[in-house]
Amino acid sequence: MPVADAEVIAGVTAQRAAIAGTVAFVHAHPELAHEEHLCAAHLAGRLGDAGLQVEPGVAGLSTAFRAVMAGGRPGRRVGIVALYDAVAAIGEDGSPEAVHSCGHGPIAGAVAGTALALAPLRERLAGEFHVLGCPADEIHAPGTAGRGGGKQLMAAAGVWDGYDAVLCVHPEFIDTVWQAGSLLFFAGEAAGIERTALAVRSALPGAAWRAGRPVPGLRPDAMVTAAVAGAFAAAGRGFEPDPPPLPFATDFASISHRAPAALIGVGRPEGWAFHTSRGAAQFASPAGVDVAADMATVLALAAVRLGEPDRRPTAD
Repeated sequence: MPVADAEVIAGVTAQRAAIAGTVAFVHAHPELAHEEHLCAAHLAGRLGDAGLQVEPGVAGLSTAFRAVMAGGRPGRRVGIVALYDAVAAIGEDGSPEAVHSCGHGPIAGAVAGTALALAPLRERLAGEFHVLGCPADEIHAPGTAGRGGGKQLMAAAGVWDGYDAVLCVHPEFIDTVWQAGSLLFFAGEAAGIERTALAVRSALPGAAWRAGRPVPGLRPDAMVTAAVAGAFAAAGRGFEPDPPPLPFATDFASISHRAPAALIGVGRPEGWAFHTSRGAAQFASPAGVDVAADMATVLALAAVRLGEPDRRPTAD
């Protein structure tokens, strides 16, 4: 018989110690973009120990991986994105310093907890569940600027192709699926970016400017969004169907233009002090473990819904 929501929630609860362990490990080993060897190995090891089939070095990236768990019944192929690179903060000497102040420790813990919670239920699950270890999420890091972001490089290698749904989660201020993203400028086409930038430059004549790679906007998917909304409801949480634009820069669209996808925000009323020393302390604290467990619950419930081939996910 299909797995009940209560079983999934109980499965995540039973993995709280493992979730906390991964959060602590990632925070204790901050590594910048394309240098995440210890954190990638930690996650791959945890998933391999749970019986997932781990493929290292996906897309030719030494700190990327794929871990696969097949359910006992046919269904959709669902990808779950793990992030584990640190923010490139500026140290006192002006050089980049790796700091976990963007929530990637809880994200890594949440993804590990999701896989560990679903593994004992696999024979009754429909579909395939793939954890995609994605390096270089922080787009301002030197490694990302030099080599490209992990999501973009994996897209170019075709890694995101063939998935029926891809889920990525992030600690946030509200419970939602982001429908629109923002970098520094909005435009419908590349020339519009330059026109907008020109207006800003003219207002700041003394500033120095350097253009990075253009990144497309988010492409939301109604089916995946409905599955996530249903997962929030099953977890006893609210859901904001019409959120404001995403409040941080991301290249998640590299995934959402290749597969139906959702960038999920799991919030708390007081929010998070992103990209600050206070934020790093928050994410390493019990509050970081709490949000990791909450994110794992939403991810696991959404993944189970999306794996069912004959179940059209709904928001209620």
